[in-house]
Amino acid sequence: MAPPKPRLVLRIGMSGHRPNRFTPDAQEKVRASLGRIFGTIHESVTAIREREAAVFDAEPPQLRIITALAEGADRVIANAALEAGHAIDAIIPFAPEDYATDFDTAESKDEFRRLLERARTRFSLPGEKSATDPARTEHAYEAVGLMTLRQCDILVAVWNGEEASGRGGTADIVQRAIASRIPVLRFAANGDGPYLLKNDGPAPADALDLVKGAAVPIESATLHAIVESLTAPPSADGDGAAHGTQIRKKARRRLDEFLAEPERRWNFAFSYPLLLRIFNRDVRFWRSFRQKPYYDATVAEWAGYFRALQNVPAELRKRLLETVTARHSWPDKLAIYYGQKHRSGYVRNFSLAAVAVLFALLSFRPAPGTAGQPASPFSVEHLLHVGEFVSIGAIILLTGLGLRWRRHQRWLDYRQLSEQLRHLRALLLIGSSSPEARPPRLGEELQPGPLWVNWYYRAVVREAGVPCAAVDADYLAAIRQAIAEGEIADQAGYHTVNARRIGSVAHWLEWLGVGFFIATFAICTVLAFCSNWLDGLTGSGQFAGAFLCALLPAVGAAAYGIRVEGDFDGSCRRSANMARRLIDIGSKLSDKKKPMSLAEVSALTEDATLAMMSEIGDWGFIYRGRPLALPA
Repeated sequence: MAPPKPRLVLRIGMSGHRPNRFTPDAQEKVRASLGRIFGTIHESVTAIREREAAVFDAEPPQLRIITALAEGADRVIANAALEAGHAIDAIIPFAPEDYATDFDTAESKDEFRRLLERARTRFSLPGEKSATDPARTEHAYEAVGLMTLRQCDILVAVWNGEEASGRGGTADIVQRAIASRIPVLRFAANGDGPYLLKNDGPAPADALDLVKGAAVPIESATLHAIVESLTAPPSADGDGAAHGTQIRKKARRRLDEFLAEPERRWNFAFSYPLLLRIFNRDVRFWRSFRQKPYYDATVAEWAGYFRALQNVPAELRKRLLETVTARHSWPDKLAIYYGQKHRSGYVRNFSLAAVAVLFALLSFRPAPGTAGQPASPFSVEHLLHVGEFVSIGAIILLTGLGLRWRRHQRWLDYRQLSEQLRHLRALLLIGSSSPEARPPRLGEELQPGPLWVNWYYRAVVREAGVPCAAVDADYLAAIRQAIAEGEIADQAGYHTVNARRIGSVAHWLEWLGVGFFIATFAICTVLAFCSNWLDGLTGSGQFAGAFLCALLPAVGAAAYGIRVEGDFDGSCRRSANMARRLIDIGSKLSDKKKPMSLAEVSALTEDATLAMMSEIGDWGFIYRGRPLALPA
């Protein structure tokens, strides 16, 4: 029972010319070169898998070739991949029977059907063909090229280095790959190469300019380095500044800690759940002490989502369960565990600080008849001093243990990872992984947490791979319902409830602080301006006034500290805004009166995902600067 390790997978996409610009001699030349390229890449991933066996699944590494199976370059790489024993994933622009009409000869049609049959995964896009409007066909082929870029880590392109002759041509796809920082291995139309096209600078690069500068075929050492940078986990090995080495070392330690986590089912940190229960009637306090088995609990939570996907292929549902659900369940439940621990920590610290003040104030009032006598070890005064000592000592000890066990860091890391993986259940259906499009917050790239979290997420994205489905009306209807209700409406409901609950806590904590401050002011007013009346009070009455003037500000400060440390006001506003945003997107996606294309469904899904990832990024950015600390 431990978090699942991802399988080492590397995806190689294909784009290139048709036979009219790619002669049979050039095809054989490229095919021979691809055998060597595949061998080098497979050697690299095998070495990485053996070296990093602690973080990868026991299955052997896998190369997946993404191809549209068009005549020419696509089939060259598909055949070369199959000969080398690698898997091919087919992304085709139309339904197979419509796509086959693009090929003139019976031999070509048979080859297409044979390759499609041997594909590990087949994803048929809903392209349109029109004899009167060639732009529709061009658009379909462009969609295949863009989907290939979404699904590949390295792009192999057979390209003559000239501008595209039509929309979605090889030149356009290569340019988009360069803009997306995807390494491109370019073969010339005569079969020479491959030459590396890669933008390593901060500014955008033009593919045509890169072609002019790439005159020497790529060396094996360079290819090994590219594969290493794409697939290897964070490590302290390699070149780099000492600061960067320390960041990678910390990131690797956190990755190892995550993969060694057991199921933490019991949680007796009750301060934060009790705080929520005091100010919210609908919070079930006792349920916070024990969690169900992680995977089973997640499957139960996602039951409605999978019911909406009954009309999608069984293989896709199986992949969602075995890859996404299994990998999401662990960081999600561990984030709940460590989040409750950390939040209870600061609630406990501020509460104990107020209790320590209470003990200290009570100790100043000796019991009747004991003035001037030495304190007995069992006297009330002595016990009050012991209570103050225990309160302060508990704050110091428990704060030190919380920092040592890094509950705060684990909570933030696991929550970020679980949110990214949860969104993958929707993104996989449309063949995307859009959270990577979110720009990093200032300094985030220098944090070990995001470093290992993003590596694990990308590894799972590669493992999940291309969705196996034919995008038709039934498929679009199923994924629209699942994404609208199971992903977007589910999260909108969560944020609506969270805004109300957290807002209630923020409201009452604020009024507690204000109320205690006003009460202190009133008592001070009486003490300062009603001295004649106070002269008639007993010593106990005067002590009570001074006692309350000292205690009430301490309790008010504790309430204020809890409210600020927990960012209850900010969390309430962010959840309320997020709920409104998601409800708006969800209403558009679930509008059954309006038919939608895959592109429209994808745009709304990615819009919602990016909004949610931006919110979790803002949340993480705020909380990373708030580790558990002494209430001083």
